Amino acid sequence: MALKGQGLSRETPSAPVAIAFRLLDEASRQGLNRDELCCGAGFEPAAYSLKLGKLPLPALFALWEATMARLRDPGLPVALAETYQPELYGVLSLLAVTSSDLESALWRVMRFYRLWTNSSWWELRRIDSGVALAFVQPGESRLGERCDREFSLAEMTNAIRWVTGHPCWTPSEVRFAHPRPEASLRRHEVFFGSGLRFHAPHNELVLRESDLRLPMMRVKQAILEQLRRRVPSLQDVSRQLGIGARTLRRRLSEQGRPFKALIDEARAELARQYLEGSRHTIQEISHLLGFSQPSAFHRAFKRWTRESPRRFRVRARLGS
Repeated sequence: MALKGQGLSRETPSAPVAIAFRLLDEASRQGLNRDELCCGAGFEPAAYSLKLGKLPLPALFALWEATMARLRDPGLPVALAETYQPELYGVLSLLAVTSSDLESALWRVMRFYRLWTNSSWWELRRIDSGVALAFVQPGESRLGERCDREFSLAEMTNAIRWVTGHPCWTPSEVRFAHPRPEASLRRHEVFFGSGLRFHAPHNELVLRESDLRLPMMRVKQAILEQLRRRVPSLQDVSRQLGIGARTLRRRLSEQGRPFKALIDEARAELARQYLEGSRHTIQEISHLLGFSQPSAFHRAFKRWTRESPRRFRVRARLGS
């Protein structure tokens, strides 16, 4: 059974102008002149003073083509995806990171993908070799379109790596509907870490069934990671997750899980781990968890477990 995002809108096809600015930044890093590129593509950055809004899709394709004509590097779409920042996707990143596993995250992103663009969507379907996550963008297959589709598959790969907390994750295969470029695709091969197939029926990433069950890097996981160094603030955690602090606070409020309660849960979990498996003294554990005094840690631990830290440690060691 295929899970599909929303189809193409009747509105003028467009994409976030943020992609165009990212492309210009990458071209500049590689030594190209931004003004020449904009002139060649008919793109006017001054019309987007805050780098927000939608850009007609033909203008984005023209910018891809103007950049490729000067750079002649088939690895450019991948290079651009390597600048991935989850905060650029706003609510889509938040929907993903607050999902239970990768499959539910993909389904939620597909459902609301129209908030990002009205010119394309994603489809998820079972195939013999696993699960295909296809990027669907109706239209021709000229250079600009091909670059944008390669970029989208690479960007989704980075998104999956980020949202699952697995930076080395790779799809089992990457398929492109267009012909294989004659130049070297070494950057593609290194980035995707899997086989590349061209002249395929669809532009898609092939995932394993087990990939769909990968848990998300959740808010509590981010708190636990930071709590090993210091007690994190809401801003610290939102920065790690790549979403706005106010957005995260609102989302947690909607779920009935205040940030302070999550900090408390994480402290309780780490306290048990330290008492069971470390040689830290109780005073040291109190300090590691950010308590001002050991007595405050004692009170908190009795509230969590109804027993003192010392009694918990003795019982845990006798049980092992």
